[in-house]
Amino acid sequence: MKKHAIKIILTLTVVALIIAMFQAIETAAIHQTAGWTCIETTESLPYISTVELHTPKPPYNPETHKSGYCEGECWEATCPYFSGYPKPTNTPKPREVTYSPSNLDLLARLIQAEAGGDDCTDEHQLLVGNVVLNRIADARYPDTLYGVIYDRQYSIQYACAYNGALDKPASDRAIRHAERLLQGERFCPVGVVKQSERVQGEVYKSFKTRYTTTYFCF
Repeated sequence: MKKHAIKIILTLTVVALIIAMFQAIETAAIHQTAGWTCIETTESLPYISTVELHTPKPPYNPETHKSGYCEGECWEATCPYFSGYPKPTNTPKPREVTYSPSNLDLLARLIQAEAGGDDCTDEHQLLVGNVVLNRIADARYPDTLYGVIYDRQYSIQYACAYNGALDKPASDRAIRHAERLLQGERFCPVGVVKQSERVQGEVYKSFKTRYTTTYFCF
């Protein structure tokens, strides 16, 4: 009796393990594409594994590889280079300006041209440069320092870029402020992308000088 009971228990255990295995892969279906097999389930990430069969993966052929997701592997089941892994999310690269002598010189000269007067505070100068960097990070504007400063898609954004003022050398103060900005310091929220002598949105800060008032707006 004991042997019979043990045999029954072992049989039930094996059956339970088989059921659990099938439940784990849910409604699995095996399909083969160009020597590759993947297990497809009904889960949110459908391709949970790949198994290389006897036929090796074919060499890369640009004429038959049409997905454009990668070179040699693909996330489209109809492609002969189908890898079986979930398609990756394409995250855009951050739009930012790199620190270089040319960028430092250009940004410093812009700060000097826009807020180089003795009655312009350090914060005023820093915000002038910060707005340029905020625009680079904003998809509505060009993604380079030169592109933002010389932008005239809708109208001239910085008159100093076209009236000769930008060609004048920057002061030591403007260079120091440009250097701080290019090294990563920020002095206003990223949404502050407008600088003008008139209000163009929600005002973040304004600076009054002898001749005008400059508004920095969201």
